Amino acid sequence: MANSCWRRHRTSRLPATSAKTVCSHSDQGISMKRIGIVMGVNDLHQVAMHRSYVDCVLAAGGCPVLVPAVGGAAGRLESTMSGIDGVLLVGGGDIDPSMYGQKQVASLEDLDPERDEVEMAILQRARRRGIRVLAICRGAQLIAVSHGGSLIQDLPAAGYFGHHAQGVADGYAAAGHSLTTKEGSLARRILGANIAVNSHHHQGIVEVGRGIEASGWSDDGLVEVIEGEGLLGVQWHPERMAGNGEERQAALFEWLTGE
Repeated sequence: MANSCWRRHRTSRLPATSAKTVCSHSDQGISMKRIGIVMGVNDLHQVAMHRSYVDCVLAAGGCPVLVPAVGGAAGRLESTMSGIDGVLLVGGGDIDPSMYGQKQVASLEDLDPERDEVEMAILQRARRRGIRVLAICRGAQLIAVSHGGSLIQDLPAAGYFGHHAQGVADGYAAAGHSLTTKEGSLARRILGANIAVNSHHHQGIVEVGRGIEASGWSDDGLVEVIEGEGLLGVQWHPERMAGNGEERQAALFEWLTGE
C-alpha cells in the first residue's frame, strides 16, 4: 500500500527554530514542504493530536512542523508562519457559536475560545501568504466561519442523522456514508465523482461564507467539502482512511504538499 500513512515513522519533536534545517536534505539537494499542523489542548491539558495526521504528511512527502494553538503562541505567529509552506487544520472540539453570531442552542463539546482565536489568526496569515490549507472536520468548519459562514450546532436536532459515530471501529469513527462532488471542482479532481467516507461530527456547515463554495455533499444534502483559492476543507477524517491504504484519501495530503 504505497500511499498508506501508517508507515513505521518514529515521530520526534520538531523545534520551531530549526524547522527549515530539519525539513531539508542538503546531501540530496531536496527541500520538503514544511506543513504546520495546528494542535489544540485536550481534556488532560496536553497539547496533542492523533499521530495519523503527522504520518499522512510524512507519507505525502512533507515535513510536519507542530504548532500549538494556545494563547502564548499568538504573539509568535508571524515568525512561525514565515517558516512553513502549508497548513493542516485538524479535528477537535466545537467552535464557539459567538464566532458566527449565534447563541448556544445545543449541547456543545470541548469549547476552546483560545484555540478558535489562534486558528483564525493562522488561517488569515496563511491566506495572506498564499499557502495551501487543508482543513479536516473542525478545520473545515473554521474555514466557513472565518469567511462569514455559519454552522448547524447539532445535526441530530436539525434532522441530520448518521454523521456522528456512537461507537468506534479500529479505534475510530464507526459511522460512514457516501458523498458526491461537484463537477469541475478541486474535490472532483482529487476524490472523483463519488466516494465513501467515515463520519464523526455532530455539527455541520450550513452557510459556507464569502469566497468559499460547497463542492461535496452527503446523500442527505449536508455540505461535506468546501473550497476556495488555496483552501480545501473536508468534514470527515481522511487521515484515518488513508492509513488503511485508500489512495484517494491520501491524495488530499499530497495536494497539500504538492506544487
